[in-house]
Amino acid sequence: NPSAKKTARHATATLIVPDNYQKPLSLEEMADQLGVGKYRLSRVFSDQLHMNFNDHLNSVRVSAAQNLLSSSDKPITDIIYECGFESQATFNRAFRKICGISPRDYRRRHKQMMKPPHS
Repeated sequence: NPSAKKTARHATATLIVPDNYQKPLSLEEMADQLGVGKYRLSRVFSDQLHMNFNDHLNSVRVSAAQNLLSSSDKPITDIIYECGFESQATFNRAFRKICGISPRDYRRRHKQMMKPPHS
């Protein structure tokens, strides 16, 4: 059934990113892995997620970074590379775009929220 194959490819496309966000990942490589054209795959992201491939990838990576910023004391530079970003500038730009604040401010605010109230 061609329609079922197409649906399976679409589902697979949106699942590959969360499993591989820590690695360098491009639309072209992903399209090759799935056996589809990059323009068709790009369309899947636009139609299914209402964002392009890079925005989706950054969203997954920033979400992972938010988790690490709030649950660990790892240096931000370690978190950047652990989450798959290739530069601090790209990370900061994506983080600000998605969260509206810097990673440092995010960590500071979240740590304050987690402190127990003073007795």
